Amino acid sequence: MGFFDFLKSKTTDVWLDKNTGLMWQLDIPSNLMTWDEANQYAHNINQKKYGGFTDWRLPTIEELERVYRYKNLDIAWKYKEKAINIVDFEYHFYWSSTLLGERLEKIHSFSNITEETLTNKAWNICIINALAGYDIRTDHQCVRLVRG
Repeated sequence: MGFFDFLKSKTTDVWLDKNTGLMWQLDIPSNLMTWDEANQYAHNINQKKYGGFTDWRLPTIEELERVYRYKNLDIAWKYKEKAINIVDFEYHFYWSSTLLGERLEKIHSFSNITEETLTNKAWNICIINALAGYDIRTDHQCVRLVRG
């Protein structure tokens, strides 16, 4: 198999990054969620033992950057941006678990950054160009869970 292996975990399709050991959710929800809703979704998935596992979570910004930066985007689009209309701009962004204040070195400009902003915004990735950004946690974005 290649860089990523596609497998069926019990009855759920997942893909495994052999370099990092991370397992990614393929069957992502088609509805957009706030950051808090995304974390609740992860909790609910774990309660249901998605794929036979109970340790699914939002990926860190570094994990998302790695997947999309190394052009595994073809994999992602082929396998489950299938229920999502990818031409809609709002579906280009995926939440990470990383709050803005947890990655200060990634911030290009500190103008208008307050202490409240550091906890009220979270990092995301644009899957079109693999660039990290951040938005207010009440924004609605896509979710792809990871484990490992």
